[in-house]
Amino acid sequence: GELFEVRQKIIPVTDRHGEITRFVAIEQDITEKLLTTQTVDVLNRVLRHNLRNSLNVIDGHAELLETEDLDPEARQASVNSIREQATAMQEIAEKTANIRDIWDPDAEHQTWDRVDIAALVETYRSQYPDAEITDQIDDEVIRVRSAALFELAVDEAIENAVEHADQSPPEVVITGERDSDADQVRISVADNGPGVPDIERHVIESGQETPLNHGLGIGIW
Repeated sequence: GELFEVRQKIIPVTDRHGEITRFVAIEQDITEKLLTTQTVDVLNRVLRHNLRNSLNVIDGHAELLETEDLDPEARQASVNSIREQATAMQEIAEKTANIRDIWDPDAEHQTWDRVDIAALVETYRSQYPDAEITDQIDDEVIRVRSAALFELAVDEAIENAVEHADQSPPEVVITGERDSDADQVRISVADNGPGVPDIERHVIESGQETPLNHGLGIGIW
């Protein structure tokens, strides 16, 4: 019941007189290939956008530091800003590299692995002691394909929920519901924070980015 992308090749079948009597269509599912291409494009766009912004900030503060009459407090503020931007650039570069390594359609990453959801929840509780993290899980252990990519997605959802919380304490609920008919498990992460920004939500739900309509971060993707 789901839509998927295919590359279709249609071949005519002729009779002994050379007249076309029917057509045979051969279809190759290329959904994952298109999704991988889209993801790489997004990573490249976000990386360029964020690095360009950080470099502009660094350049601006470097010009301020060249000012001879800059007072010590303002000078230290510029130094701190440069260091913060450098750290942000390093973090986004590392995150991009990790996603590129994991997002691999090759057979190595197509294996099915067991993931202990209950153990993951306990890890998050230890990692974020100031947050209230609860779970409603039908199956504590599930089988997923590309387990590293799956866990990275859940990690990002939890991190966003805690770090961008506008209420104290941050409340996060992890739900795992099994659809026995489809043999699938739906994992949801909900929180009491401000929610996903409208521009980010539109880009993600539409699945398309343009130079004028694009996301600002890699984590949500």
